[in-house]
Amino acid sequence: MSRQTILILGPHRTKTIDAIDSFLSAHLSLETFFISAKDIVSSLDVRDTILSSDDISVNWTLFDHTFSTDDIKGVLNLLPYLDLQLFSDFEQEDQRYAHAELSAYLLFALSRFRNVINPPWGGSIAGFCNSLPYQWLFVDSCNTQVLTPKFFFGMAEDAPIDLLGVNTVHSLDIFDGRNWRTGPLHNLPRHEPVFLYQRPRGLPVVITFLDDSWWPYSLAHSDIPSSCLAPLDHLLYLMKDHYHLRLGEVLCFVDTGRSQVTFGSVQPGIEAEFLNPEERTQVFAKLGQALSMNP
Repeated sequence: MSRQTILILGPHRTKTIDAIDSFLSAHLSLETFFISAKDIVSSLDVRDTILSSDDISVNWTLFDHTFSTDDIKGVLNLLPYLDLQLFSDFEQEDQRYAHAELSAYLLFALSRFRNVINPPWGGSIAGFCNSLPYQWLFVDSCNTQVLTPKFFFGMAEDAPIDLLGVNTVHSLDIFDGRNWRTGPLHNLPRHEPVFLYQRPRGLPVVITFLDDSWWPYSLAHSDIPSSCLAPLDHLLYLMKDHYHLRLGEVLCFVDTGRSQVTFGSVQPGIEAEFLNPEERTQVFAKLGQALSMNP
């Protein structure tokens, strides 16, 4: 395979991955090669060589394509984890072991490739942003002007009164940063902890960031004054460093009347739908530059 190849990893083909792949192939003199999670589990042939701690070569063959760490110019890593369901062909007692072993191998292998956008970190294959409560506590510790939601995790009978209203989210997943649906809280569990948090005031805005650049997109399709978003600049810098992210999205809520911004969540990877056509071209072009540069 060409020494000018960009490797793209993802759970499966998506509109965003297809758009990035098409742009890079059309606008750069680089080959692209996409590998899905299913490809890794069912078809990847590994022939690595380890001569010493300083002389390690990752060698993969997939669908008659063979390449090593020296063949890859850059890696766009959009694969946060391997779904356990992909190991259903294994004996049931072996599934979790195989899942853990292959996940650990990918953490090792991706650390050997050069110029990886969103490298493995925190036990995750493509960056790890922790739970929502952790994210909010981290943002609070940054001492910026960015606010965070009020939240509660514990038994429902101990929840604060102001978190039992109609502007509260009851989430079953503390890692789900896209659940902001509110409503009456009926039939909360009585014998297990609940996770509650307030939906902040303001308009929801998705911030797409790549290295030192970022692009805001209002989900309400409203104009957001740049002054309201200014506090995010330093926070994004701290967050990218803390979570070892180069490419990702931040969801925030902007109260233009009070000139306040409240942080909602951060996650690795991007969705092209949160970029207008001009910004999409800018992001993809900058992504191509980042992937093709010498680390």
